[in-house]
Amino acid sequence: MKVNKTLTALIASAGLGLSGHAFAAGTASGTVIQNTVTLGYTVDSQAQDAVSASEDFTVDTKVDFTLVLQSSATQNVTPGKDYVATYLLTNTGNATLNFDLSSKDLVNGGPYVVGDPNASSPVSVNDDDNLNTISIRIENDGEYDTSGTVPSSSFDEATDAEGAQVTSLQADYAQVVYLYVNVDSSSVDGSIAVAELKVESPLTDSKGTVNGEDVVDVVFADALFDGSETINAGFEVVTARFTHRNDADTADVPGPGLTFKVINDTVCDSALDADTTKVDYSTAGCTITNASGNNENYKPKAIPGAMVEYTIKAKNTGGATATGVSFVQNLLNTVDPASTIHLQADSLRNVASTFTGAGTDDTSSSTDNVLTVSVDSFAVNDEITITFTAIID
Repeated sequence: MKVNKTLTALIASAGLGLSGHAFAAGTASGTVIQNTVTLGYTVDSQAQDAVSASEDFTVDTKVDFTLVLQSSATQNVTPGKDYVATYLLTNTGNATLNFDLSSKDLVNGGPYVVGDPNASSPVSVNDDDNLNTISIRIENDGEYDTSGTVPSSSFDEATDAEGAQVTSLQADYAQVVYLYVNVDSSSVDGSIAVAELKVESPLTDSKGTVNGEDVVDVVFADALFDGSETINAGFEVVTARFTHRNDADTADVPGPGLTFKVINDTVCDSALDADTTKVDYSTAGCTITNASGNNENYKPKAIPGAMVEYTIKAKNTGGATATGVSFVQNLLNTVDPASTIHLQADSLRNVASTFTGAGTDDTSSSTDNVLTVSVDSFAVNDEITITFTAIID
């Protein structure tokens, strides 16, 4: 009975104490956590020496980070110019980490998600264009503490050097990263190129292994538990696009239109030369007297000495205003590709142009073999029609 009473007193008076902060949120990787239990007791009302036991373990590395596209999911670009997509890489893990960076111009097709892939309504686009160049640049200002004020940063081609790794990014710190791209000068209005930025941890995940108490294991705790994040950025070309539509066309045809018709010849007007005022007989014809003395209707033909009228048409059906637009037609030793018509030098005459739209027409022309028509500002939906005549050699 005495033994039982003593054991009962011992159990009733035993106290447990824990020291340290096990599982404290944000504890740095490699921190040694010591846990100590102390047992104090009395026997027969006499305090006895306390006994204790300790156990240590090491905090493992939590690889967790976010990659956010700070610029728009799809930004408007002009062919031939350089642009940047701005990303923010934030280390939300518990250790200073390195990150490998890679980029690529995605192949044509899609749809590809651009911007935040986890958004409630992710943005998807089809890729139908290619980037001329693409590189990764690292903001020269360095990393910053996310608990403080976000510093202002902007891309500087001279100081933000190309790089493939963000090194020694501290926990709770962020680094600005850029995708620096060039859109090819041949890109057309409305086309889209999609670029990918991928961030990866070079560490190896310890998943599937038993936790080593004295070993720093690695845990990938990012969104997909794979130590990588990928965010796409879209670049949509917005530029002028010149098309035309001739009388027989039911849809816009790319590029300016150039057509010609024979409007007069030496059968209709025997004294026809380059300085003759334009008279168009192509539709109604002219009246000639035949060998029998009878009048008959004659339509002018492409014979030497005939006058042909050229028509140039163009409309800006793109998404941006074009400036410094010029139409140039050189008649020196000209051979019309459709009919092999040779034109007389210095026969360019009867120049006229009609410009409609919101832009600014600054038309000029020359009769010295070369026609030049200039437009200072060719706005979206502006149109121009230019006509001139020349004589067949």
